[in-house]
Amino acid sequence: MKSKIWNRIQQEQVVEEVPPALSADISEPKQHKESIQQEKIQKNTSWKTYAIAASVLFLVSVAGNVYWMNTQSDNQKEIALMAADKKQQDQAMEKMNRKINMFSNPDMQMVILKGVEKHTEAKAMVFWDKKTKEVYLNAENFLKLLKECSISSGLLKTASL
Repeated sequence: MKSKIWNRIQQEQVVEEVPPALSADISEPKQHKESIQQEKIQKNTSWKTYAIAASVLFLVSVAGNVYWMNTQSDNQKEIALMAADKKQQDQAMEKMNRKINMFSNPDMQMVILKGVEKHTEAKAMVFWDKKTKEVYLNAENFLKLLKECSISSGLLKTASL
């Protein structure tokens, strides 16, 4: 009895191990090949997508850097112009401070020289420091008139002034 049961179990196992019909075998490799191809396509597509994204980011970065460098160049030019302007303003301020110090000096005596009958606008101011015996002449209008006269008479040249 034991041997009958054992034989029967072995026969059932053999039946279960029998490979499926021929039509099922044919369709399974095709499906397997298609799934492998789809995976390859997906792998290739994801790699290409990353490459395209990296290229786009690189181009955006380059464009941003070019814009930034142009902006920096413009800013450097503006800073240079401002520095030159500040230097000129500092020099003018120093000149004004020297004049203020000269005017406010109690030892400084101011003498105003008026123009002559023909040229009343040719005025000059003379500053004389009593202690140091230095003399300063402010003859702005006088120099303009002198230049005009020298050009018209031909006696003096403006370059000598």
